[in-house]
Amino acid sequence: MPAISLDDLQAVKLEEEGLREEVSTVVCEAESSLACTWEGSCGLGAIAAWLELFYDLLFVAGMIKLGAVTKKAEMDQIMYCCLIFSLFWTMWYQLQRYLSKHHKNNLAHIFLLFTQCAAVSQICINLISLKYLKKEIVEAKAVSIGILMSKTTIFAMYAYIVHKNRKKLREVRFSMIGLVLSTLCHIVCLGLDDHNQIFYLWTISIALELVCDVVSRIKYEQVNHDVEHHNAERLGCFTMVVLGESVIQLLLPDLEKLSESSLHRYAIAGLSGALVFNLAVIHFDKLPSLVHKSGDAERGASSLPPHNNKLAVVWTLFHLPMTFFMLLVGISMKYMFNNEKTSLATTWMLSISVGSILTFFTAMRFLRQGFKGKRKRLISYLVRILIAIATSMIPLFLPINDMETYWTIFPFTMISTIFVVIDMRQHFVIVEKAELVERKRVLTEYEKTGEFPERYRKSISLSTLPSSLSLSISGSNDGGTEATESTNLWSKLGSYNSNTPSKESKPSYSLTENPLSSISEME
Repeated sequence: MPAISLDDLQAVKLEEEGLREEVSTVVCEAESSLACTWEGSCGLGAIAAWLELFYDLLFVAGMIKLGAVTKKAEMDQIMYCCLIFSLFWTMWYQLQRYLSKHHKNNLAHIFLLFTQCAAVSQICINLISLKYLKKEIVEAKAVSIGILMSKTTIFAMYAYIVHKNRKKLREVRFSMIGLVLSTLCHIVCLGLDDHNQIFYLWTISIALELVCDVVSRIKYEQVNHDVEHHNAERLGCFTMVVLGESVIQLLLPDLEKLSESSLHRYAIAGLSGALVFNLAVIHFDKLPSLVHKSGDAERGASSLPPHNNKLAVVWTLFHLPMTFFMLLVGISMKYMFNNEKTSLATTWMLSISVGSILTFFTAMRFLRQGFKGKRKRLISYLVRILIAIATSMIPLFLPINDMETYWTIFPFTMISTIFVVIDMRQHFVIVEKAELVERKRVLTEYEKTGEFPERYRKSISLSTLPSSLSLSISGSNDGGTEATESTNLWSKLGSYNSNTPSKESKPSYSLTENPLSSISEME
């Protein structure tokens, strides 16, 4: 390599410092933008987050009130409790979607949100058991009034958005149509005196709302990945609220009442912990994902819904039946606390509920992660489905009583959880192999052309390029001694290569080591 003067070496040092400062600025700006919440506005996102927290407190109160109702309910009143829960979930989901995409910090929005909170409070106050609801039909109408107030408020929010920006009409019109149809159903409920007819209209209103929401998301709404990421985390938090009320909160104080056997107690605690772990893996594992864009994967894209919009809609809607069965798990456990209510039907309800939850856990992870390069993962998912089916059918093959149900179901749940851990390990293997292939391809192209691919020069990617790539500057000073300086920029800058020096520039740059050697070591 030809020697260079000390002045040239100092010039190169200044150039490198400028490059570092420029890239540091770009990286800081990128991190700042990633730290901001949805819609690219940090302040607005923070305000919406506080409103979400306040709104969640009301729904926690609603779940506690619903839990108290289910504890007193008879077996033939279970569907009534589940219907009330579905109404709660739909209301929460509609408001969450609105807050994440359309919230504005002005007096009109805040007033409408407080009206929405009043609607939820109205429902919680008038929520009573079905036994008394049959005698006092006015309570059912009062619940319909609360739901009607909620739907009207959300519709007013959308109308306000459209009034301010006419272009939003195409995006939200189907959601508004669903709210109008749901509102009409609840208006009709106010004139009915048969609680069964009121329940049918409640069910129809939920179905109409969800269908219109699916059409709106698939055909008309623009996909905002930040919004979907936020909504996915919020769905996980709401599911944890249901699981906490149904399983953990009401379970721990009553452990000693169940049985003197420690086996039963550990089985109950273990079953609850396994369900919590599986839920955490779905929403908060932060594994890199091959079915998402590279930029999303670096931010923990595995907690996002699938990148395909249709699959993302299915993934989101799976939360309703999953939390529905979590509610049934809690109800069945409460029945087992009461010897007068426990029966074979309670055992079946617990088995089917846990099996259904495991099935939805598997299906949701299947939709989100993708399976490039590993057929073994498909086999593991099939095994998990079979385990879930076997869990649902345990009372058919084993003559177990109520207390034995826990430690009979628990091993099946743990086996399914072990397959989840194996799947996570296989996921890392797939991503590592994909990164190795990508690194080899990039370095091969660099050796041929002297430049990195264009997409790496224009984007910031912190995980795709090798950290072992370094630049060397060699030269001699006036005294004839040779000066060498090596800098490992790529470990800090990722793929920021827009200022990569060409081969013809002076002084020359060279690789201090063969990048493929690090790849061979990894292999």
